[in-house]
Amino acid sequence: MNYIINKTHTAVGGAGKLISMYHYIGTMAPGCRHIFELINPDTGEIVGAAQVGVCAGRLAMKGRALEIRRFVLIPGLPKNTASFFLGYIVRWFKKNSKIKKLISYADQNENHKGTIYKAANFSYVGESKRTEVIRYRKKDYHLRTIYGSGGARVGNGVDIRKMLKQKKAKRVYLKPKLKFEYVLR
Repeated sequence: MNYIINKTHTAVGGAGKLISMYHYIGTMAPGCRHIFELINPDTGEIVGAAQVGVCAGRLAMKGRALEIRRFVLIPGLPKNTASFFLGYIVRWFKKNSKIKKLISYADQNENHKGTIYKAANFSYVGESKRTEVIRYRKKDYHLRTIYGSGGARVGNGVDIRKMLKQKKAKRVYLKPKLKFEYVLR
């Protein structure tokens, strides 16, 4: 593969647009200091992006692990492009950091099975806890969004808690995510 890979600290522009367009969550992940762009050398177009940052839990507190928070490729790229890109990211962290592990999750609710992580020699280590969300008008809202400091208002000022009481929204448990890790050292 003859791609160019650019490592940056900001996702303003190309990588950010790509993640917003192609990642199912539709937004950049907060707290990510490492951004990788996969660039087609013939066109200069960014065809893939990854955000790597702090992960939740005890590993994050001790600085021993980072999480691949967003990973996207545009449709129609050649076979094995994802494992090539992931492999580069793994090698970059092996060479340029003291991090012991890279962690990532495959979201079963989006029919992700972790195929790209398996192909890049990540190990399957189990499942996350099931997540409870509030579903309103076919969109899921995490409980942190509803009950956290940001309040209960979402798009167009709708008060989700009020919709819940009126039974126009409902609590739903999502499938757990599949957890993968790559031990760097």
